[in-house]
Amino acid sequence: MVVGATAAPTATITITDSSVTPARVRVDAEGSVTWRNTGTRSHRVTSDTTVFAPFTLAPNRTRTVRFVKRTGRHPYRIDGRRCGVVFVGVPLGAGCQAGGGSGGGGARRPPTGTKTYRYDVSIRGEATSRIGEESGVEVVRRSQKWTGTLRNVAVTVTAAGSTFYASGASPNWRLAATVTESWRWFWKSLLKVEVNCTGTATAAVNLTLVVSANSGRPSFSLHAGAASPKAISDRQLADCEGRSLPPFYSAEVTSGDLKVSGSGSPPNVVIERSTGGLASPVGELVTGRAFAIDTRTFVVNVPEQGRQDTYRYVVRFTPRR
Repeated sequence: MVVGATAAPTATITITDSSVTPARVRVDAEGSVTWRNTGTRSHRVTSDTTVFAPFTLAPNRTRTVRFVKRTGRHPYRIDGRRCGVVFVGVPLGAGCQAGGGSGGGGARRPPTGTKTYRYDVSIRGEATSRIGEESGVEVVRRSQKWTGTLRNVAVTVTAAGSTFYASGASPNWRLAATVTESWRWFWKSLLKVEVNCTGTATAAVNLTLVVSANSGRPSFSLHAGAASPKAISDRQLADCEGRSLPPFYSAEVTSGDLKVSGSGSPPNVVIERSTGGLASPVGELVTGRAFAIDTRTFVVNVPEQGRQDTYRYVVRFTPRR
């Protein structure tokens, strides 16, 4: 393809674990581009001009983006390092410079040697368990929402080329997070109501965050204790005629390329990538930029127990200025 050549309505870009081909494509106005991952790892694609939402491609998957009313030059990045450019309705021009975190703001090479970044971290989680039918025989529901902020969390990154290690841990932060639990327990046996209680309580919890990454395999652990705070458990006992509610059930589920496991109340949560590759947020982690881990909402059904669990956790890292 040469400068001034007629643009095509569509183009295909092939991503491998080490290359992007072609690095420059040209489509006509309102044309579309398809990214195809032929590598063995998942790869994250982000637009420097935010012309499309970031997405992650698993091996052998494709994603097509139509550039409606987006005439111009649109650079993008793969895993925050390799890059390419889509030219929409304009002549083919210069390529891009590799290196840096994903998203806008221009190229930025990962550091070499050891560097410590400091973050403020906000945490939001929600877990709901439901057991039984709405027939009035037996219904157990528990819903838990918890939020917290950890300030000045230090993350140390040691990088050498494409290899890096990152680690960090906050101390226990008392009163750094709050948990709100809501419950309903209705149990009727032989036409007699044994338990009928509904309530909500809020309490402070201790919270510890652990960050660990090894050449593209990040793991973020949130340790929030294994039992309800006494303020909540006391309220439950009083509300439910001295009967404690069943704890949240343990779960380990893969959602996209994130594996989440949680148990206890409030839950101990581990969020880690189940696939390798220098995928976001690793590019941001290595360069000290803002990033977020969002599991999205996922549901666990256990039909033989008549149980349904719903989870979502969001952890945002904001660099301290």
